[in-house]
Amino acid sequence: MLPLLLKGLLLGLTLSFVVGPLFFSIIESALARGFKAGIAVASGIWTSDILFIGVMLKGIHWLESITALPGFRFWTGIFGSLILVSFGAASLWVAQKKPSVHANATPLLQIERRDFWSQWGKGFMINMVNPGTLLFWIGTATGLVAPNGWSIPEGLLFFTAMMAVLVMTDLLKIYAAKKLRNWLTPSHIVSVRKTIGVVLIIFGLVVAASNL
Repeated sequence: MLPLLLKGLLLGLTLSFVVGPLFFSIIESALARGFKAGIAVASGIWTSDILFIGVMLKGIHWLESITALPGFRFWTGIFGSLILVSFGAASLWVAQKKPSVHANATPLLQIERRDFWSQWGKGFMINMVNPGTLLFWIGTATGLVAPNGWSIPEGLLFFTAMMAVLVMTDLLKIYAAKKLRNWLTPSHIVSVRKTIGVVLIIFGLVVAASNL
C-alpha cells in the first residue's frame, strides 16, 4: 500500500506545477474576487476530477469505448476551445468595468451564494471540457489503472493521495493570490484580469488549431 500512496503523492505534486488554463482560472478569480471565489473555482475543478476518478474505478471499459468513438477527440477539442475562449473573453469584458476593490483593502468582498455557484460552475466546466484534462485521465486509465488491475481500495488510496496534494497546493495558490491582492491597486487587478483573459483565449485557440 505504501508504494501506491507514494506514487499518488508524487503524481499530485507533479500536477500541481502544471501551468495551464485551470491554474489561471483559479488565480484570476482569487485575485479579482477574493479567497471564496478562488475556493469556488477550485472546488468545481476538484468535483470534476472526482467524477473522472469514479468513472475510472467503476467503468474504465465504458470510458475506453466512449473515447474510441469517431470524432470524439475532435469535437471534444473544439467544444473545449470554445469554453476557454468564452471564459477568456468574459474576463476581458469584466475587466473593463471599474473594479470594486481598493489597494490594501483589508476586508475582502464577500461573494453571494449565486456568485459562488457560478464560479464553481466555471471551474467545473473548464476542467470537464479541457482536452488536456481528458487526455490525462484517459492516459491514467489506460496506462495505470487497467494494466495494474488495481482493486477499488487500491485505486482509492492512490487517487486520494493525489487529490490531497492537489487540494493543498491549490489552497496555497489561492492564499498566495489573496495576499498578493492586498498589494495590488485596482488598475493592477484590471491588468491581471486582462492578461489572464488573453491567456485563456490563446489556450483555446491553440486547442482548436491542434484539432483542425
